[in-house]
Amino acid sequence: MKRRILILSAPATLALILFYACGSSQSASTIDPNAVVTATYSSISSHILQNGCVGCHGGSGGYSFDSYSNTMKAVAAGSPSSSLLYRSISSGSMPQSGTHPSSAQIQVISDWITAGAQNN
Repeated sequence: MKRRILILSAPATLALILFYACGSSQSASTIDPNAVVTATYSSISSHILQNGCVGCHGGSGGYSFDSYSNTMKAVAAGSPSSSLLYRSISSGSMPQSGTHPSSAQIQVISDWITAGAQNN
């Protein structure tokens, strides 16, 4: 009986560890909502994606924002409303913990996507 409980609780324990690791303050709490971000990938990446997204979305399963090519999997160039990145940040659902980008920073992401989401 004890062995069966251990087998059943191992997946639950792993799920809890992953949930709390993704929600930890190490990922999203370092976004500076006062940072001036320009409508370029390099500025958005260094001020928002690297500080608020890559902690959880940095290459392991799901969406990853650790590179331009990976970021583009969640971006529909020319259409912020069709872009998962923009919709998740503008709705407030991401990042799940820590500081969210300011409304001005979210607008810059929208502007970058509208302009074609170039790797600049």
